[in-house]
Amino acid sequence: MLKLSLLPRRYQLRKRDKRGYLALLSFLCLMSLFLLACDSGNSVQSTHRQMVQTDTGDTISYSTQPQDVLARIFFGGGKVGTLQLTPEISIYGDGSFITGPGLQLRKGSLSSEALQKLLQNLTNTNHLLKLHRQIFNDIPNQNVTLLQVVLNNKNYQFLYGAFSNLQESDQDMQEYKQLGAAISTIRNGLTGPTTTYTSQNKALLVYATSRADFTEVESSSIPQWTLSGISLANTAAYECGLIQPDPNNPRTNLDNGCLTYVIPLAVFQPAQQDLRPINQLLRGQQQSMFRENDGYYVVMLRQLLPDEIAHQQLAMYGSDTQDYLPVPLKKGPVPVPTTGN
Repeated sequence: MLKLSLLPRRYQLRKRDKRGYLALLSFLCLMSLFLLACDSGNSVQSTHRQMVQTDTGDTISYSTQPQDVLARIFFGGGKVGTLQLTPEISIYGDGSFITGPGLQLRKGSLSSEALQKLLQNLTNTNHLLKLHRQIFNDIPNQNVTLLQVVLNNKNYQFLYGAFSNLQESDQDMQEYKQLGAAISTIRNGLTGPTTTYTSQNKALLVYATSRADFTEVESSSIPQWTLSGISLANTAAYECGLIQPDPNNPRTNLDNGCLTYVIPLAVFQPAQQDLRPINQLLRGQQQSMFRENDGYYVVMLRQLLPDEIAHQQLAMYGSDTQDYLPVPLKKGPVPVPTTGN
C-alpha cells in the first residue's frame, strides 16, 4: 500500500523535473541567442576599427570610418594672426586627407599600409602618446601649431609653439622635439596625387563691414544681394553678433574681427535649393562683397568636411585663443536679431 501511495508523488516529481529541464533548456537557448546577438554587434563594430601593433608590443586602435578624424593640424591662436577658415590638414579613418587652410581645399588618399606606417611612426618613433605634457608654448599670445590625434578611442590635443624660454627641463625639451617631429611626420606623410575637394554641403559665412571710405563710383560697382530668402544682415548678426556704430565717429569701419580674425558664434548651412542662386550671385567664386540696403557684407561659401557634416560642427581656429572650440553649424531659417542681443 505504501508503494501504491507513493506512485502519484513520484510521477509528479518526474513531471516537475521535466518542466524544470524544459525551462532550463529554454533559458539556455535565450542566453545563446543573446550572446550571439552581442557577438554579432561586436563584430560589426570591429569592422570599423583597425588594430596596429607597435614596436614595444603595445596595440593601438583607430576608426576606419571616412567621417572620423584621426589627425588634424591648425596654425594660429596668437594675438596677431588670421582665422583659419579650414584646418591645415585633416586625415580620416579611411585614409583620405584634406588640406587647406582657406577656401581652396585639396583631397588625397593614403593606402591602408601608408596610413598604418604613419600611425606607427607617430607612436613608435615620435612616442606621441607617451608625452607627459600637451602644451609646449611658454610665450603667451604667440601663434602655435595645434595638433589633434584620435587613437584608442581617446582624443589627444597638443600645442607646439615658442618654447625653451623658461629654462625648461631636459625631459620637456626632449618631448618638445618629439612633438615637432610628430607634426613633421604628418605633414611629410601625405603623399600621392591630390584633386580639388568639393562637397554638396556648404556653409554660408557672412560678416558686415563698413566702407565709409568708398567713393560713389566704388560703391556702385559692388553688386546688390538679390536673394530675398536669405538676409545678409540677419546672417551676419547671427554668425558674428550685432555691431553697434560709434556715434562719435560714423566713419569707423564696423568690423569686429569676426570671420577675419576670430571664429564666429555659429554658422548657417543653407538648404540645397539655395546653393544654386548663391553660386550665381558669387559668379562661381567662393568669396565676394555685396550691398544689401545700406550695408556692405563679405560673403563666403565654404565646403563642409566629412566630420563637419556628420557632427554639425565647423572646424575653425581663430586668433587670440589657444583652446580649440568647434563652431555650431545650424540649418533652417536664420533668426531675426533683436536690439537687445
